[in-house]
Amino acid sequence: MSSAAHRSSTILWRLAAATSLALLVAACSSSGTADPAPSSTTVDTSTTVVETPAPSPSTHPLLAPSPTTHLGLSWFSPAEPAAARSVDERWAEAQAASTVGRVLVDWVELEPQRGDHRADLLDEALGELTDAGLAPMVTIAAVDVSGTPFPEWLGGFDPRDAAEAYVEMIAAMLPTLRAHGVWLLAIANEPPLADGELDVDDFASFVERVEAGAQRLAPDLAVTFTFAGGDPFLPEPAIDRMIETVDAFSVNHYCLGGDLRRLPLEEATAQIDRLVERAGDLPVVFQELGCPAGEANGSSDADQLAWFEVAFEHLDSIERVRAAFVFEFLDWSPAVFELDYGSTLEGLTEEVGPDFVERFETWLLTAGLVRSDGSARPAFELFLEQAGA
Repeated sequence: MSSAAHRSSTILWRLAAATSLALLVAACSSSGTADPAPSSTTVDTSTTVVETPAPSPSTHPLLAPSPTTHLGLSWFSPAEPAAARSVDERWAEAQAASTVGRVLVDWVELEPQRGDHRADLLDEALGELTDAGLAPMVTIAAVDVSGTPFPEWLGGFDPRDAAEAYVEMIAAMLPTLRAHGVWLLAIANEPPLADGELDVDDFASFVERVEAGAQRLAPDLAVTFTFAGGDPFLPEPAIDRMIETVDAFSVNHYCLGGDLRRLPLEEATAQIDRLVERAGDLPVVFQELGCPAGEANGSSDADQLAWFEVAFEHLDSIERVRAAFVFEFLDWSPAVFELDYGSTLEGLTEEVGPDFVERFETWLLTAGLVRSDGSARPAFELFLEQAGA
């Protein structure tokens, strides 16, 4: 989820961006100011040298089959000042238990103009994770369902031109990615495939070209993009092409149906199995995994706990499921929700009705394993136990 208003401390600290808005989009009949950026860095992509060998995507320890599913926790909404100390303490607990972390940044933030590569931004963001002992997954979003478009300097989206430019950016970022041991690069987050905003065949061509370019540049770098939960099942041959192209199957998954009501608990394992089956032989990563606790969503603290108990146990029984990032650590505050969606709520209400909008807001206001006042929900303790195990 991209919002300049929430980059109050730094553009980098977007460890949990990209709420799964695809559910909202589907139900809608279609599927402050940033800190000054540091000076840009110039990278000669023609002379990038790999000083230390790295495993190939298929043999990387974090992508190879294993009975352990690595867990991480995403955080997007800032803490209320009164709760900041207790929230920080719980975040430290979560990081200490976790083994993986995630950074999401928009392509245009790392390259505001073509060739103006700002690797120092990525280096600082990744340093937050690696300093905490977490193995990082990075999403450098060429496009994002929450509104991040391809960079304007491309002059429009052409798969060939966009892929060439994206691979040039990867080359510029590669020393930084390698320095921090990045085990998976996602090139987009929930691209809007279901509603016609983005041509599916064109995007498939972009994915294929980026993968081919990345393989020539860095055969050890595992590349993917992240599907919205229902998109892998779209009746489009291009979807098959994309799944056959990437090195890992990345998807966002929630306990909610298209109406944003919690689905019956007995469906939890079947939903996961359906996604894993769609991945074929690929390793599977749940870039977002979540269940709110809000009454409007037909949920509660106990329901959230029960869903995660089932989900964690089932994920850990599937060797090809390599990692899952819980969305989210902390409930959104009403003020943050208003900042992100206040200007669009009137139009959404007219289109989908006030009840749906209430469920959407409740989802984000109760998505956390920790409440906005800093108190932990039961699912937080479960996360610490499961991640630490």
